[in-house]
Amino acid sequence: MDAESFINYVDSVFPTSDDVFIKRFFKASITDQQFCFVVMSVKKFFETYLIADERHRYAPLVRSQDCYNDYVLERKRFNTIEEARDYVYLRIEEFKKGNFGSSYPFRVRQLPEKCLEKPDRYLNPGDHIQRNLQTGIPASHEGIYLGNGEVAHVNPENDTADGVVLLLGGGKNEALARIDRIERFVRYPEQPVRVVVHCIERHTPEETCEIARRLVDARHGEKAYHILRQNCQHFASRCAIDDEIMSDGQQLIDKVAKTASAIGIVAIGATFVYQMMKVVWPDEEKEEESRNKSNNRVGNATS
Repeated sequence: MDAESFINYVDSVFPTSDDVFIKRFFKASITDQQFCFVVMSVKKFFETYLIADERHRYAPLVRSQDCYNDYVLERKRFNTIEEARDYVYLRIEEFKKGNFGSSYPFRVRQLPEKCLEKPDRYLNPGDHIQRNLQTGIPASHEGIYLGNGEVAHVNPENDTADGVVLLLGGGKNEALARIDRIERFVRYPEQPVRVVVHCIERHTPEETCEIARRLVDARHGEKAYHILRQNCQHFASRCAIDDEIMSDGQQLIDKVAKTASAIGIVAIGATFVYQMMKVVWPDEEKEEESRNKSNNRVGNATS
């Protein structure tokens, strides 16, 4: 949204009041994303709230992760107004430099049913999109929308990603980063598509698309597919936020833990959850080593 619309949106979330001290700091990050820090007096404390100009804000919300609520990304509490202001000034400078912190807040939003018919009407190049895998677990197939009906994703050449097939091991050796029409990204014509909105944009849309295309040219993920360590979600998140994570990771862990607890296998459930955590959020040293190898391939492909 434009600057005026964003200001009006912030005003709707934090309306001015004579009874409460409110100070707003409107700025733009290194990626030109608008954001606002709000400082408010709450009883004897001062609280700061971060609101960002998020894409697809008015699409129906499916779920959020690492967000304070449906409107605010984070809230911090301080004893004095000076502490609150110092924190805000520090964060503003960090955002201008492209230092966004180690948290990756995102919201998953539902796209209209006609999205597949007219994708450029409902999607923007650089959007991180997903659709359900055909399994009984909360898992998604994901990719990066490039515009003109094209999607970059990790997918077998002669099939479309399917949860049951991948769980059984079929097609994983043929999976690699590729570009397909959005009709091939889904399993069937009416399948709902969602957008993963990264609340803090670490890349411009153009940069996200460029990263996706470079990884496709480098045949990223060829013969390296792993359903938990190296899959389509790791590819999409790397393009969007420069880190390989699973957007469904927390959902999978919660599902396994709940199921194990329900049937009384607490010890097994805890062990499985621990193993899941190790593959969903791998060891930083190993992750860095893997990323360096892939970066070398990307660099060689573009040099």
